[in-house]
Amino acid sequence: GLRALTARLEIRFRQSIPIGQKLRAEGRITRKKSRTIDTEGFIYLEDGRLAAEANARFMLMSDELTKDTAD
Repeated sequence: GLRALTARLEIRFRQSIPIGQKLRAEGRITRKKSRTIDTEGFIYLEDGRLAAEANARFMLMSDELTKDTAD
């Protein structure tokens, strides 16, 4: 897998999410550059309604930084 740091994260809550309710999560990479990855994700309630959506950008860690955090 890739190691990355969160550069930006935006979450929009569309519905309240009751405690204990089963949820479905979907996510995908929307764009990949040499040093960044943009993603989007969605959380759905049991009845299929969209409860939350998010967009995020991650900065890929260099090999040198990965060595330091591997332990």
